Amino acid sequence: EAAKLISKILMEETITFDEKIISGYVDTINNFKLTQERKNLEKRAIILDEKIKKSEKIEEDDLKELREIVRQLKSQNIN
Repeated sequence: EAAKLISKILMEETITFDEKIISGYVDTINNFKLTQERKNLEKRAIILDEKIKKSEKIEEDDLKELREIVRQLKSQNIN
């Protein structure tokens, strides 16, 4: 969605493509992808958290997945 919007704006304007514009365009797309990925990870973590709360016992696979989500979210914060 962000890429379509940026493309539309760039096509309507008479802008010369220099490195700054292209770099900004790529950064915007990457930031959008990271935001979406983060939202998906957070959503999955909430689902797993609810499942764990409802369950009598924590499944090993759920625990591993939750640890992996936390690891990925932490690595995004570092970058």
